Amino acid sequence: DYYIGRIEGIEQGQEETIYHISPMPSERYFIRPIKGEHVIHYDNSNISGLSDPQKESRKLRLGEMSEMVSALKVGNPLIVRIEDYDSDQSSYDVSEIAFDLTVE
Repeated sequence: DYYIGRIEGIEQGQEETIYHISPMPSERYFIRPIKGEHVIHYDNSNISGLSDPQKESRKLRLGEMSEMVSALKVGNPLIVRIEDYDSDQSSYDVSEIAFDLTVE
C-alpha cells in the first residue's frame, strides 16, 4: 500500500536517503495517511507515478521523476510504498517512493 507523510528532515547519502516524516492528510483514496512519525530509509532505487484511474494523469518527460526526487525538500509530501504498515514502528526500509500524477 502507499502512504503519505510530510517531510520533516532529509539526510542524503551515497546509497540511501533518509527521510523523517510526520502525519498529514491524504487527498486520494488510494494513498493512506501515516499515523505517526517515522524514519524512512530509501535505497534510491524505484520511483513510480500514481494517479486516480478515473481522472487524467500527467505525462512526464524522460528523467523528470528523478528530478522530482532531487527537488524534494522539508515541508513537501512524501509518498512511499510500505508493506505491513504499523503506526508503532518507528523506521521503515523502502525501495519505492511515488508521486501523484493526477491532473485536477
